[in-house]
Formats: sequence, structure tokens, C-alpha cells
Amino acid sequence: SPPADSDDDSRVHRYRLSPDGPEFIEDSHGEKTWWDRVRRTARREWASLGPSHWPLVQWAGRYSRESFILDVVSGLSSAVASIPQGMAYAVLAKVPPIYGLYSTTLSVLVYGLLGSSAFLSVGPVAQVNILIAQQVDGLNPTSEAERIRLSVALSLVTGLLLVLLSIFRFGFISKLMSWPVMTGFLAASA
Repeated sequence: SPPADSDDDSRVHRYRLSPDGPEFIEDSHGEKTWWDRVRRTARREWASLGPSHWPLVQWAGRYSRESFILDVVSGLSSAVASIPQGMAYAVLAKVPPIYGLYSTTLSVLVYGLLGSSAFLSVGPVAQVNILIAQQVDGLNPTSEAERIRLSVALSLVTGLLLVLLSIFRFGFISKLMSWPVMTGFLAASA
């Protein structure tokens, strides 16, 4: 069967008549299978991930000395709260407190380079650390080193999954959830 139509209304599908009925050949983009469409979409999405689309590249030319001073003050005041908070979250995940500092610092640095919201709070949260501890406990780690390895592996796999969902634009799923469902989830997680 032909691939599903895209947003482009000018797409033309080519068929060949056979004894069993019409047989799909290709469409106007040269796609012969649904996999061709996935590859074309993936190439377009990867191109949109290039450095010219990174927020850092967009604002770096306009960055002033005054902004730097304000950012340093803001960063230091945020660090005063986030350092003990990150250490406490690591204890919730049942790993040494230093890993809370790593997760707090690394997430803020990466988001500072790649993120685009000035109002988003980035870093570890209690609910996620409790879930990490529960999942790792289910695997029965025999040592602290194994617990750390499992926690880091779980975090990396989860992060890669979120990056893939972002690349393939799965954010629309959140729009399908009603407001009562979202508020119920947020209230339950708090």
C-alpha cells in the first residue's frame, strides 16, 4: 500500500495495473516504500539539528559584558540552592552525594549551551530520583559500584530515549492529554 499522505497536497502517487489490481510504484518524492519516507524525514530533522539552530549560536553575537555579570550573579545564587539540593536528591536515588553534584552541574551546563527557555528549571528532581532508586533496587545490585553503574546506565538510556522522541517530534502526544489528567499526574508526583 502507498505511504500515508504528508502535509504536501501536491504529492502524486504512481500505480501500475496488474492482474491483481493497481500496484503502488512510487510517489512524487521518489519514495517507493514507507521506509523511504522515514529516511527523508530523518534527513530533514537531522539537518535542523545543526549548529546554526542551536540557541548558543543565535545569541552569542549579541551577548554583552553586562549580561555576563548578571548571569554570573544568577548562577552563583542558583548554585547556593542547587548544590545541597542535588546532594539530597542523590541520597534519594541511593547513590553517593557527589553524583548529585555531577547531575546538577552537567544538566545546567548542557542546557545553558543547547536550551532556549530562560524560565525552565533544569536539574534533578525528587520524583525521578525515587523512581531510579526503585528500578535499581529491583535489579538487586550487590555492591555500591554496581548500583552506581546501573543508575548511570538507566539515566543515559532514558536521556537517549528522550532525545530520540524529541528528534522525531513526539511532543504532540502531550497535547492529547486533557488538563485534568496532567494536573492529576503532577499532584500525584508531588
